[in-house]
Amino acid sequence: MTEQPTAPSPVPERYRRYALWVLLVIYILNFLDRQIVSILAEPIKHDLHLADWQLGVMNGLAFALFYTVLGIPIARLAETGNRPRIIAAAAGVWSLFTMACGFAQNFAQLVLCRVGVGVGEAGCTPPAHSLITDYTPREKRASALAFYALGTPLGGLFGMALGGMVADAHGWRAAFLLAGVPGLLMALVARFTLIEPRSRLRADMIATAVARIPFRDAIAEIRGKRTFWLIAFAGAIKAFIGYGAATFLAPFFFRNHAAELIPLADGFGLGLTGFLGVTLGIVLGLTGAAGTWLGGFLADRHGARDLRAYVAIPAVSTLLGIPFYPGLFTALGREGWREWHKPLI
Repeated sequence: MTEQPTAPSPVPERYRRYALWVLLVIYILNFLDRQIVSILAEPIKHDLHLADWQLGVMNGLAFALFYTVLGIPIARLAETGNRPRIIAAAAGVWSLFTMACGFAQNFAQLVLCRVGVGVGEAGCTPPAHSLITDYTPREKRASALAFYALGTPLGGLFGMALGGMVADAHGWRAAFLLAGVPGLLMALVARFTLIEPRSRLRADMIATAVARIPFRDAIAEIRGKRTFWLIAFAGAIKAFIGYGAATFLAPFFFRNHAAELIPLADGFGLGLTGFLGVTLGIVLGLTGAAGTWLGGFLADRHGARDLRAYVAIPAVSTLLGIPFYPGLFTALGREGWREWHKPLI
């Protein structure tokens, strides 16, 4: 198979690196505002007298429904619109709604605020992926997208750690208010420093870059692509499991291992929420970042020789992680082992 020549980048290499860092920081804040609810779920539950199903709706359905549905029209807008402006507007919206969560007085208000966060965050990744594709040569795109995807584990890390510590010191409402401020600043950075590269493309590429096929034709194009649907289904299943577990991960430790965690938190001079947030943030954030970077590196290295590597690498890594889920939720702490080994008589 003849290798296609690489199109010249419409932006200088130095600017490309800057733009990737800006997009990474924005995506970190995207996930920080999304995941901070996980560590604040238990304090919110007790303060607003919520049931577990309400925590699930607040952190899952209310957010994901609008996030998923709105991703399609925003992606369509990004095909011809100014992508940096879309990202800037999205960051401003989700940041303001994150701050509004701190003023919620009941379940309904909190759900509406989380819907707003989902609406805003839906406008981040579609135009960001599109920008990265235009900024980056073909042979470096997997690594560039993996670099952007570091925002997922790093956002979770900062959301858990900072959210927990701020909640211990000033309450969960202050954690929401503080979490929204950086996003407003990065919205300004995106608006005034990110370049829309379509204006810099060669004349013979402009028509392709701004072409907008009818939506029904786009659906028809992917309808018969079996690989696309298998990847989409796999991603949906993985998100279903991952986000479902993440919603109740911190509450699980609060409810089952608080007796062991309190002395540890005291030893570090932290409250229970802060200690658990820092611990979960570091464990999940650093391992997630390492896996994300390694996945992109391996995909670029092996995908050049065999395109199947782009799906084989995430498939194998997902299978390797499966045994750790039941291990996490069935592991007994120190007190649990004492109860387990207690003589029957």
